[in-house]
Amino acid sequence: MYGFTLFGQSIKMQGNGYKIYDYDTKIGTTYIDSSYLQIIMIYGVILFAIMLIAYTYIARKVTLEKKLKLSIIIVLIAVSSIINQYLIDIAYNPFVIILGIYLLSNRNSSLQRSRKKRRVLQ
Repeated sequence: MYGFTLFGQSIKMQGNGYKIYDYDTKIGTTYIDSSYLQIIMIYGVILFAIMLIAYTYIARKVTLEKKLKLSIIIVLIAVSSIINQYLIDIAYNPFVIILGIYLLSNRNSSLQRSRKKRRVLQ
């Protein structure tokens, strides 16, 4: 019925996990429980790849910084997202914000390091 596309597609979801007021009896219950499948089917392969790279980068960074609690949380969210749709939903997964902060903090710290190197060279 639906396949994978580069940029995603519109999927009308209805069922236990997704409530809509105009239930379409022709299509029955259609809902994707897995966050990974939901992202790749609705938003596309490209965004899915970007998201996986970002989560992997952040998980590695947190692990190298020896932040055990945050590492455990990231792993639990990743495993839970196999059967739940909460991976990018801020209402259920507020750690999406923390992951964004980690991505931006790395960018800012690399900018500051390059500025320091320029000062030293001058």
